[in-house]
Amino acid sequence: MRLTRETLKRLTRKRLVRFWGRRYFVTPALVAKKLGDGRKLIRFEPMDTRPNYYVVFVDSSWNTSNWEPFKEHICDHLDEIRAAIQDQYRERWETWYSDKAGREYHRRNRFPALSDESGASWGEA
Repeated sequence: MRLTRETLKRLTRKRLVRFWGRRYFVTPALVAKKLGDGRKLIRFEPMDTRPNYYVVFVDSSWNTSNWEPFKEHICDHLDEIRAAIQDQYRERWETWYSDKAGREYHRRNRFPALSDESGASWGEA
């Protein structure tokens, strides 16, 4: 799939969504790394950061439905998708150590940092 700059801007622009009866402003995060041939565009929505989601280019042979009798599904490649998001946006919780102080520090990063401890959903964008 070849997308124009205008189409990508439209897919990642700030939008008003309804989630569990409330309204939220959401700005989808575009993942730069293309997985496989990168010809299919999906949305990847971690449960912990809903209604925020990522827009990811994946292999065109990966099926978004787990019930279709195809050889490869998106769920077979979740580790690759998570790694691409983490490489670009980091993880939600970061821990580091200080040699000088001998202390451990923790930081909570906001979306688009990845937080998917509770699972995720996906579908074609």
